[in-house]
Amino acid sequence: MVEMSRDDGATVLLPRPGSGRAFSTERRVRLSDTTADGYLRLDALARYIQDVASDDARQTMTATYLAWVVRRTLIEITKPAVSEELCELTTWCSGFGGRWAERRTSVVGDHGARVDSAVIWVAINPETGAPARLPETFELAYGEAAQGRKVTARLQHGDPPDDGDRQAWRFRAADIDRLGHVNNAAYWTILEELLVESDRSNGLRAELEYRDAVEPGIELEIVGGSTAGWLIDQDRGVKASFSISP
Repeated sequence: MVEMSRDDGATVLLPRPGSGRAFSTERRVRLSDTTADGYLRLDALARYIQDVASDDARQTMTATYLAWVVRRTLIEITKPAVSEELCELTTWCSGFGGRWAERRTSVVGDHGARVDSAVIWVAINPETGAPARLPETFELAYGEAAQGRKVTARLQHGDPPDDGDRQAWRFRAADIDRLGHVNNAAYWTILEELLVESDRSNGLRAELEYRDAVEPGIELEIVGGSTAGWLIDQDRGVKASFSISP
C-alpha cells in the first residue's frame, strides 16, 4: 500500500479505484423525493447517500459497534436525476484518518443522471457519544479501496459576516432522528428553499459543513444568501454552513 499526503477531506471527487471494496444498490426516484419541476431534491439525495453508506457498513459489520455523524459533504450534480428514474448508487472509501473516513458515492441514472459526492464521516462511540478510533477491521474492509490516502476532517468554510442578510429558520419535528438531533439530510432543505426559483437542469456544486448538532425546537437564523450561508443559533453560535455554485 502506497502512503500519500494527508488531504482535506470531501474537497475533491476522486475516481473509483481499480480494486478494493465498492458497494452498489438501486433507488428509484419517487414523487415525494422530487421538486415541483420533477428533479430529485437535495435532501432526498442526501438520504440516498446516507442509506447506501449504512447498507455498506452493515455488510462489513462496522455498523454494529460504531455510530457515524457527518462532518462535511460535497455534492456535484452534472445532470440531476428526475422523477421515476432508476439510479444506481455505488460507494467506496476514498481515504481515512484516525477517527473519521471519507466516503465517495456516485449516482448514475437510466435517464442520464450523474451525481458525485464525497462525505467525511466521523466515527462515534454509541455509548459515550465521543469520537472513536477506527478499529483494525475498518482498514481490513476498506483499506485497499482507500489506496493509502489519509484525510483530515478540517472544515473549509470561514465564519459568517457581521452584516450579512438574515432570515429565520426552524426545523420540523419530523427532521429529528433517533439520536435526538436534526438528521444531516434535513439541512439540505435550506438549500432547496434558496434554489426554489433556480434552473438546476445544468447541474450544480454544493457543500455543507456541520459544526454542531441542532436539537429540537431551536430558533435559528440563516446568515448569507443564495451562494453561501451559515445556520446560526444566537445562543450557541454557528451550527452549519453551506455554499452553492453552478
